[in-house]
Amino acid sequence: RNTGLESARGEFVVFIDSDDWVEPDMLEKMLNEAELSNADVVVSGAFGDFLDESDSLIRRDVRELPHGFIPDGVNSGTVEIDENYINLLGYAWNKLYRRSLLDSHSFQFEQGLKLIEDIEFNSRVLQAAKTVVTVPQCFVHYLQRTSQSLGKARDADFLRYRKRAINLVDMLLEKWGVSDELRNKRIKLA
Repeated sequence: RNTGLESARGEFVVFIDSDDWVEPDMLEKMLNEAELSNADVVVSGAFGDFLDESDSLIRRDVRELPHGFIPDGVNSGTVEIDENYINLLGYAWNKLYRRSLLDSHSFQFEQGLKLIEDIEFNSRVLQAAKTVVTVPQCFVHYLQRTSQSLGKARDADFLRYRKRAINLVDMLLEKWGVSDELRNKRIKLA
């Protein structure tokens, strides 16, 4: 991803994981929303496609977001920040980023980090973004296979990564003006 960022020349950047697929109108609709609202970041919902050993679809979860704006880095109440919203903020593959925002802050993915590299990147980017827009459409098909994946792997660092991810999200929610009460409740649940 960092190599892609260094090579990018367009006005916007998207990240698509090689094992997922996207709806054909994803870029058109997200770009239209970015231009309409002058957004630094556009966030969409996603499909969680669960596959069996033969890659046949077992179940599809729809993870939608309501249409909303977070202008000037503070949520004015137009976006309901619930667990679904927070979960979808953690991924890089359901976002369209304005490249000038990424370049002006020299944003890169942290090298050597696993399990939370997207959360770490997005927490910094979303805090710096002047306007974040969510769209109600789902575009990405996040494929989840029954076989072992990095996201399911557990190691000695898992708890340390999990705590760091919780703190990163909390810093973002604090910047966006989410109340201490709701943030503390979320931390306890997490």
